[in-house]
Amino acid sequence: MAERSKFRHLRNIDLFHGMSEEHMRLVERRTVMRQVRRGEVLYLPGDAGDRIYLLERGVVKLSALRADGREVLLALLRGG
Repeated sequence: MAERSKFRHLRNIDLFHGMSEEHMRLVERRTVMRQVRRGEVLYLPGDAGDRIYLLERGVVKLSALRADGREVLLALLRGG
């Protein structure tokens, strides 16, 4: 994705509202934009919490496994 487009997306995120352009450029350099396929796992319990995921569009399912192995739906997060 073009860098200008990434910068534009970052500027539209409330979390970064009021941040100087210099700081936004630092965030832009440290940011990776990528598409995720349906069913792809982004994070598992015990993984290092060293990332922040910002969802531009689509839906992310948050779930956990019960002791009996069944999946429990915790939330559906939508883009934006």
